[in-house]
Amino acid sequence: MTAPSGTGTTLDRAPAAPSPATDAEQAVRAAAAAIEASNAVKDEFLGLVSHELRTPVTTIFGNARLLQTHGAELTDDVRASMISDIATDADRLHSIIENLLHLTRLGSGTRPELEPQVVDRVTEHAVASFAARNPDRTIEITGDRPRAIVDGDETYITLLLENLLSNAAKYSPASAPIEVEISEVGDEVVVEVLDRGLGLDDADNARLFEPFFRAEPARTTASGLGIGLALCQRIVDALGGRVWARPRDGGGAAVGFALPIATEPADAVEAGSRARPWRASEPLVRLD
Repeated sequence: MTAPSGTGTTLDRAPAAPSPATDAEQAVRAAAAAIEASNAVKDEFLGLVSHELRTPVTTIFGNARLLQTHGAELTDDVRASMISDIATDADRLHSIIENLLHLTRLGSGTRPELEPQVVDRVTEHAVASFAARNPDRTIEITGDRPRAIVDGDETYITLLLENLLSNAAKYSPASAPIEVEISEVGDEVVVEVLDRGLGLDDADNARLFEPFFRAEPARTTASGLGIGLALCQRIVDALGGRVWARPRDGGGAAVGFALPIATEPADAVEAGSRARPWRASEPLVRLD
């Protein structure tokens, strides 16, 4: 029997459950999309690395070949200039490789071996080393230099400072001095590298420490991979500290880090006393 028009009832049907085959197809598509995105990132990374390595290698190879084949015909000044170019680009190549190795190592979960480090001393040595390789750049150490001791790794703290100094030099005029301020704030020792360079855009600040990120002004000013600050982030995380970047009043940038001050070892604490912040017992020799 057929129900009269307008008086019939429509029964709601529950939507059909997705079949296992449909779920599997969606999972395959999602995996394929993830692989494609990963390959795109890998290709971009290889392109960046190839470009950054090619430039110093070309300079080193070209100058070395000319010195080998025509060195006797060149003037002393020309030879000295070519040797200086080789040294500069060899240092750049070494820095790129070191950053990539340590970025990968820390990203894989390898932890640094912590030992007591006097931040003032490590900073002074890093600044002296950087200044020796950049004799035309004025670098000044300021602040109260608290002689604070942290649980850290000298190699990683030095690498952290090298990257901050390198960034400050790369993105600021050669005539502009760089300032390294060391101070104690609460239970932390704070180190800031201050320059009068490009400055920072608030919109980019949140991404500055992402691997391979470079803000547009930085890209048009100097070459680079965008791994220096990402490595700084991973080093500071591994040492239990924090890192930041901020615009500087009057132009430029302040990029710094803070590490927790260690407490005195148990055998140095008098009975019934609380452990105090640990500091070097001897005054430091100023290098500036």
